[in-house]
Amino acid sequence: MPRTRTLPRSQPVFPASVHDPVLGPELLKLHAAMELDPLWSAMLRLIDLCVPCRDVIAALPCEGIQPMIIRSTIPGDPDEYWGRINRAEPPLGAMVAQHPGLRLADIDEQFSDEELKATRFWKEIMEPDGWRHSVALLAWDGPRLVGHVGLNREAAQGRFTVEEKALLVELQPHFEVAMNRVAAWSRERRVRQMLAECMEHPLEGVVLLDLQGRQMHHNRAARAACDRWNDHPSDSRGAVHLPPEISAAAAEIVSGFLEAMRDHPRPGAVEVELDHPSLPGLSARLRVVEPARQANWPYVMVTFSRRVGAAQHMPVFRLTSSEHRVALLVAGGLRNEEVARELSVSVHTIRSHLREIFAKLGVRHRGELSRHLAVTDASLPTAELEEGF
Repeated sequence: MPRTRTLPRSQPVFPASVHDPVLGPELLKLHAAMELDPLWSAMLRLIDLCVPCRDVIAALPCEGIQPMIIRSTIPGDPDEYWGRINRAEPPLGAMVAQHPGLRLADIDEQFSDEELKATRFWKEIMEPDGWRHSVALLAWDGPRLVGHVGLNREAAQGRFTVEEKALLVELQPHFEVAMNRVAAWSRERRVRQMLAECMEHPLEGVVLLDLQGRQMHHNRAARAACDRWNDHPSDSRGAVHLPPEISAAAAEIVSGFLEAMRDHPRPGAVEVELDHPSLPGLSARLRVVEPARQANWPYVMVTFSRRVGAAQHMPVFRLTSSEHRVALLVAGGLRNEEVARELSVSVHTIRSHLREIFAKLGVRHRGELSRHLAVTDASLPTAELEEGF
């Protein structure tokens, strides 16, 4: 059974202000929360202390009106229940669109009885589940909706009173600050996890995209792979020039992922693999990755690789004349110090050139460099640059 608060509003158990001492310990817990579960527990306890309601459902955090994490006092799978709500065209989205920055939304202020009972939301959600009155507290980060908490009542509990809504409006800034803090920490964990996953593919080209297609991270090998794929070098600074067909594929799998989210907020991994149309062995694998922690956002990982056995067919990306000479000397067995003396440059310069050579040729160490030169051409194609370092 859903949790129910049946105490009449006239009993002096509900505080009149957030400054009431009874709320102090719970507000401290709210502002100490760094994870979703402590945040949800603190919010639920504060709601219990402030207003009677039948059940509570929260989206934490969310972007637009699309939630990622659902918490609810309603029995059963909260994600499945949220899927039902979204399919029933909830009125909150329209209310937010009409009133950007809205802090408290009251469905009784938006609809008359007749209008409400004519909606799909009433017929598919509110009436079957025993709701009659509902308010939502919304949390914002500038123009972006971070999350919201819905409080629902059955008809016998009556509408939310002016005093109750005034108290909820006082609570709203506390909820907003706490949600933004947890969302920010979730984003930080997300970046750390993505970088950790990148480190598991140190020898592959890796590009990370958010669900809007914005580049969040790439490594040096990814820049070299994109340059090979596009057959021209990109700017050495800033985002890599992702090939158009890969950008289109990323948008397509994100669209499929978001479509699947309508039925279940965590639908699982989606992936696709593309081969270069004319360079045998060069391929890119794209997948929507769901982080292990629920609070983190999905993202798109693009990994570039060459299939085993295809190296001899791969065109060598153009080296500068300096890199060309370093590559030949290193492949001939000279150590960094010996190459530096031979070319009258510092060891640091040699190391820098080797990093570029390894990235451009897609090799991992000196042995692979020697084998690569043996199966391609001892006289590597080089860029038309002036001689010398």
